[in-house]
Amino acid sequence: MRHLAKIRPDLVYRVYLAKDLSFLIPELVEAGCEVYLMASSSVAHNPGAMWRFLAMEEDGLVTMSDSDRAAEMIHDIKRTELVAEGGLCFWRCPYFWDTAEGNDLGNPGGYHTTAAGLMGTAKPLPIRLLCEAFIWGRQRGLIPGHVKVGTRSVPMVGANWPDFGFDEFFLNAAVYPRAAFEGMLTFVHWKAAHLNHWLALDIEYVTWANPKSEIMFWGDPAEESEVEPCRSSANQTPASQPASLAVLFPSP
Repeated sequence: MRHLAKIRPDLVYRVYLAKDLSFLIPELVEAGCEVYLMASSSVAHNPGAMWRFLAMEEDGLVTMSDSDRAAEMIHDIKRTELVAEGGLCFWRCPYFWDTAEGNDLGNPGGYHTTAAGLMGTAKPLPIRLLCEAFIWGRQRGLIPGHVKVGTRSVPMVGANWPDFGFDEFFLNAAVYPRAAFEGMLTFVHWKAAHLNHWLALDIEYVTWANPKSEIMFWGDPAEESEVEPCRSSANQTPASQPASLAVLFPSP
């Protein structure tokens, strides 16, 4: 974080911190972070993993990252800036969970349209209202936790509150369908050969919702010796570009 603050002092690095972790505030502030101390501790993985989404209600550019990806965060921030320059709203990285559901490629229950720690947005969304309504509806069974594929009824990974993965279930079901209409840039890792027909349906939907949406294949920065890196003028932030906010999620 100290390194990022030196090379990009214009950025705000925010952490949403559970009440029982308040002892970390001095260390985080000293590292250059803006800390939002929540009124409660997280019940389990959630709602803590969803607090970071609150930043998407604000004007400006918002990039989500897990704290264990801090070294790569500058690349994600540039993605958000490129999305804004291109007139789109949202970028994300779809993937399959490494679970029984995810390894069953005929089951969309393990396909996640958005990795919560690999995304960014250039347009505000009413996240607090969406979160409250989504949790309320899921707890009462109004939002199903299964998906039907032909005669099969298969579970959606992370569909149970407040279990691990509910944050991305929320992104799948509530944020992704809305963000698609605003324009979406989808990054697919160049080695992710297993995304198959669920990715195809995903891309068909987002390009139908907004024909300006795009897909781009990418590699990790460490793989520059294997693929030709892209060079962009986005290395310099235009003066007219909105303020940029990076939101960190403390990794276990």
